[in-house]
Amino acid sequence: MATTPMPMRTARAIALSLSWCFAVIAASVGLNSLIKSNQSQSHLKKLATPPTVVSIDVHDIFDVGVLATTSSTLISILTFNYLLPLLLPTTSSSSFFSRLQTLSTKTLRIQAYSLFFCCIVLLAAMIPFMLFFATREAVVRAFVGTLELPKEVVQKVSAASGSTPVYSKIDYIRLVAIFPWFSLFFTFIAAVVLLQADKVARAAAALNANLETSDEKAKSETSDEKETESRLEKVDV
Repeated sequence: MATTPMPMRTARAIALSLSWCFAVIAASVGLNSLIKSNQSQSHLKKLATPPTVVSIDVHDIFDVGVLATTSSTLISILTFNYLLPLLLPTTSSSSFFSRLQTLSTKTLRIQAYSLFFCCIVLLAAMIPFMLFFATREAVVRAFVGTLELPKEVVQKVSAASGSTPVYSKIDYIRLVAIFPWFSLFFTFIAAVVLLQADKVARAAAALNANLETSDEKAKSETSDEKETESRLEKVDV
């Protein structure tokens, strides 16, 4: 049975597992937020009787929320694929398992850079998300034909229905403001661990190459010595 070297296997497994778990949670709360946001908007619009039309604008936090959710989903997919070879037995008669683990070791740098990229995208989404979450609210407007109803009337109806336009007071949005940061933190840690594992793998490969070169030189020198001795024996005879 062949044994495939897996540098820093335990550290990689732990880091990738934590990153995967929080990425799944972050993606889940993000998706849940998108669904509940649509449901809340639909409910509020149904409260308006014709010919009243309600317009709700949440594009600011919605756009960056989608980006954060997409980033977390991508992280969960990548980390799962990077984690899978580590869960396979290192001593296996299966050539497929061995090739998969070898490929995992050879692509450690690519894995690390892909997670760094996801961290940058997620951070770029979460910074404006937090700004909108802390300072803004949904823009709710109501129209009867071309006449816009006073903002105070809209606010009273919204409050009576149990809805609030303030982002920071909405529970499902509050979750999105929390969990992606955990996903970002553990994904960054996982990327650093993968990069360190790549250095270890490259150092080991260089050492093995040097040892093979030394062995070849030693064999060549031994062969030359034997050939020289053989020639000397022939000359003596």
